[in-house]
Amino acid sequence: MVEQARVAVLRGTVDHDDARRSFNLGLALASVDERQWSTGLATFDEHAPERAIGRFVGASSAVRSHFTTVVPQQILRSRDFNPTATGGQVGLLQRRLNAKRGGMKVRELMTTFGDLITWALPCVLVSPDALARFLPAIPGLFDIVVFDEASQVRVVDAIGAMGRARSVVVVGDSMQMPPTSFAESSFTVDEPDAAGIGDAVEDEESILSECVQARVQRHRLTWHYRSRDESLIAFSNRHYHDGDLASFPAPPTAGTGVSLVRVDGHFHRSGRGALR
Repeated sequence: MVEQARVAVLRGTVDHDDARRSFNLGLALASVDERQWSTGLATFDEHAPERAIGRFVGASSAVRSHFTTVVPQQILRSRDFNPTATGGQVGLLQRRLNAKRGGMKVRELMTTFGDLITWALPCVLVSPDALARFLPAIPGLFDIVVFDEASQVRVVDAIGAMGRARSVVVVGDSMQMPPTSFAESSFTVDEPDAAGIGDAVEDEESILSECVQARVQRHRLTWHYRSRDESLIAFSNRHYHDGDLASFPAPPTAGTGVSLVRVDGHFHRSGRGALR
């Protein structure tokens, strides 16, 4: 076959442009074929990755569904008291909680029954302000305090919660908006006097930026729940995170992603000059 093609080209029975294009096509096909066999793509099963993804999704969903039962069971087994007891601290706490009149306030309950309550309810979801108002200022009251959206938490609001914990985790994104300064009083940091003593040191705008400035050990997350849809994370990943966030391939699904929906709405002003 090759010899016949060579003879045809030499005798001029085949157009030289067609011959050149045929040669380039044959070379390309041979190169692709060689690459497929040398890299294993020739025997690649295109459905295998889909099956692996399906197994992973199924296993992940099963594990998540077990969390709602396994974690509470572990917490219940770790209790060292009988929740049905009618005497002792457990019985007294139940009577206080069921009292129709003269019941104890939350702060009083935590001061009196703090150990018992934290054993029964080891996880507390509360704002820094509510924590300062309702829970006593006891060092080591919690094993760990986690600040979520820490870029929105002021340093002065975070200190109280940090003092009540044995360890602290501060979670946030430095690229998000800082805490609002609306209705906050401002102050000026005085310059040091002749003795080198100043009156105050200005805090950072949030507990997150305070930790960054203090060089607290950091661990950067490489994916986000929005990573499940590329269009939800692409802009911020490119412009704010240097493309370091991982994104996961996902089939197009109706109702996901970013879309523009125009609504017939307007700003409603509440009070003089107030925008809500």
